[in-house]
Amino acid sequence: MSPSCGRPALGGSSTRSPGARLRAKMAMPRPAFTVNALTYAAPIGALLLIRSGDLHGSDVSFTSARRLRDGLRHTARERHLLWPILLVGAFGFFTVNLPVTLASYAQSVLHTDAGGYGLLSATTAVGALAGALLAAQRTHSTHRAMSATAASLALAYVGAACAPGPGWLVAFLIPVGALTTLLNTSTNTAVQLGAPDALRGRVMGVYVLVFVGSGALGGPVLGAVNEAFGPRAGLCAAGVTGALAVCALWFTRPAPAHAPATPGSGHRGATPVVGHRRGVRGPKTT
Repeated sequence: MSPSCGRPALGGSSTRSPGARLRAKMAMPRPAFTVNALTYAAPIGALLLIRSGDLHGSDVSFTSARRLRDGLRHTARERHLLWPILLVGAFGFFTVNLPVTLASYAQSVLHTDAGGYGLLSATTAVGALAGALLAAQRTHSTHRAMSATAASLALAYVGAACAPGPGWLVAFLIPVGALTTLLNTSTNTAVQLGAPDALRGRVMGVYVLVFVGSGALGGPVLGAVNEAFGPRAGLCAAGVTGALAVCALWFTRPAPAHAPATPGSGHRGATPVVGHRRGVRGPKTT
């Protein structure tokens, strides 16, 4: 008899060796990984269609380390750039790893399988789409607006942690997704438009480093919190950490600018604005 003839069905007999059960479990998500991999075809194709001859070149005579140091030095010196980077980094410590908490919530609280986790993720994605549409309608972004968005996001996380049932959790996950997109979009835009043209790429490198790096550092911490105290504690930790960050940064936000500055000028204290289809409005600060 061939080895495949007597093989138990997936999730069947418990007489299989631990290695066989592990291989069976690993085979289950293969279609999902395949579909996810195929979704990268569109952005990769778009990148390949970029006409490099139409791009404006930049000075690449400096080493990567030198360019990174320049970006860090300029960001630390300009408070109107450092402030949104610190804000998004503080929130990214836990919020970037929301899928970790949702997976734990689906298993330990809702007692469901991958389908339940997919439903929670889809709910958050619906909110993220709504947030993207709202962000596209914004005409400007100020420190006050970013603080209000961040505070609302922290409250949404605390509300999700206190949700008495699945319906309430879904109701809070929608604003969590929307406000996360709004916060990331507003901080990203503020940094891009506030950086000088010659240093924009390096400053954005610092932004990405802080945003992604905080999520990498917070992942193990959030996993430990979820394992020790449950997913509700993980959601609450994200909200409380974000609220403390908003309170701390509110009193250190840049002072209002007294003179107008154009986007990209790097003017101290000037909060960049988001362009609108009817034109670009002048800088507005808190």
